Amino acid sequence: GVAKDAPCVGVVLQKSHIATKDDGHYVAMVQEFERRGARVLCSYTGGLDFSVPMTQYMARDSGEGIVDAVVNLTGFSLCGG
Repeated sequence: GVAKDAPCVGVVLQKSHIATKDDGHYVAMVQEFERRGARVLCSYTGGLDFSVPMTQYMARDSGEGIVDAVVNLTGFSLCGG
């Protein structure tokens, strides 16, 4: 298993790749982070504004981040519009 105090990587995914099972690149990236000893926290949305899932799942209510790094695999900027 992965240590509780291991670095945590937030990974932002696009829902359409998950829904269509075109997610091999997502699975490979998560597995590689875990193989290297990181905890991985994935989040996704169906829209183009990824700030909502990031603040809901990768930050505390105070706004302080709970991840050490964020990797955006969507191909879009994190804040749409």
